[in-house]
Amino acid sequence: MNMVCEQCRGPIGRQQGRGGRRRFCETCRPTRIRKDRPVPRSVARQTRPVVPVDGREVSSMEEATRLELEAAGVPLDCVAALCALILARAVDRGDDTVPGMIAAIKEHSACMAWAMQSAAPVDDQDVVTLMRRRLRTDQ
Repeated sequence: MNMVCEQCRGPIGRQQGRGGRRRFCETCRPTRIRKDRPVPRSVARQTRPVVPVDGREVSSMEEATRLELEAAGVPLDCVAALCALILARAVDRGDDTVPGMIAAIKEHSACMAWAMQSAAPVDDQDVVTLMRRRLRTDQ
């Protein structure tokens, strides 16, 4: 629905965010800038190094996640690893509220545990040998 300014009869653009509908356009009644309001979270947020890994600074959670998955031998194309990387990227973006960030970090932790379970065992050949012995003794 196109709104019309009550003063100059010019068009009023589509509104974003909270508050009541505008009755006047931006040229007739500009938006007030209030000094007493706190700075929005997106402006106040700054990026800092996340985790030092192997003696070097890691600048993002996504990079730290990738390094940790590679060190554990998890293939980066499995579903669990992709979920962990996507959640890490969402946390790095930082455009969510604090409860949203907490939820994303908890889910990232769960995805990392899931990805670590899907990692191949270090001594894969020993597991195969044990399974063969077990199958021989069961027969």
